[in-house]
Amino acid sequence: MPAVQQFILCFQRIYPETKISVVSLHYPYYQASYEWHNVSVYSIGGRAIPGFRRGFTILNSIAKGLLINKRRKVDAILSFWITDSAFGGKIISRLLNKPQLIWMHGQDAKPGNKYYKLSRSKAPNLAAISEFQDDVLFKSYGERANYIIHNGINGEAFPKINEGHREVDLYAAGYLIPLKQYHLFIELVKFLKENGHPNINAKLSGIGSLEDELKQKVKDLGLEKNLEFLGKTPHDEVLRWMNNSKLFIHTSNYEGHSTVMLEALYSGCKILSFIPVASTPVDNFYLCRDMDEMIESAQKLLGQKHNYSRVKVNEMSDSVQKVYSILKSI
Repeated sequence: MPAVQQFILCFQRIYPETKISVVSLHYPYYQASYEWHNVSVYSIGGRAIPGFRRGFTILNSIAKGLLINKRRKVDAILSFWITDSAFGGKIISRLLNKPQLIWMHGQDAKPGNKYYKLSRSKAPNLAAISEFQDDVLFKSYGERANYIIHNGINGEAFPKINEGHREVDLYAAGYLIPLKQYHLFIELVKFLKENGHPNINAKLSGIGSLEDELKQKVKDLGLEKNLEFLGKTPHDEVLRWMNNSKLFIHTSNYEGHSTVMLEALYSGCKILSFIPVASTPVDNFYLCRDMDEMIESAQKLLGQKHNYSRVKVNEMSDSVQKVYSILKSI
């Protein structure tokens, strides 16, 4: 995930004396040990397969953690998401008697997470990625996180901001899965085409289980000339598309703290979303209660002249420093 990659790179830059090792449970889809920007990566290759094979993935991750400790003394464990990574991290933490911080990133705060009780202990070791996610956690389990650590952007990764003409009217990026509700993005393109914007130019980056279904919907609605599927798009290309887009459309029905929205804001896009990006008002961000409000806002914004400027909600360096401080304190 680009956000995790940027976090690690930023951590290395700020704290070069700290050696980071990564145990990746499910991706990529193969077992390997390799160096990535001077970071040791141990890929388990679990492929997110459920059932008893998930147990082998967890056991392998614990073994890798203990191997890392033999080669280089482990000081602390940071687990992303309350999933099997948090459970495996908890076992490593107990075996080595080292602190663990679990940083929630998405749907792990919602009800029904079987790893929640397995991974939690009485130690102050849980962080939410946003106030919104912390509220979901409280509704789900009657508990609040000990810390709020917002996601952030790494400004060094962005191209020079395009303050001139932008060719793309609407841009969206993410996995093509039910959670993201990209059928609504298609419906937005359809409405705008039929109501004053016949040449509307929209792009969608991403792959996923609904790709064929969404492409068929575009074909059925006659939008092939208006909406282009860009497929799997490298992170640097996503940033370039944002830099050439007027509006970024975020139709997901749930997010912990969306990285793409932070990046789109920093790229100068105006954002329409059903999910808040911060607990306070943010320039160029439009929170929509429903589809009608999103259509109305898009119609209004496309009729305006745009001045493109960066909006920074949170810098990745702030996230890194907070994580480092917490790990030192616990």
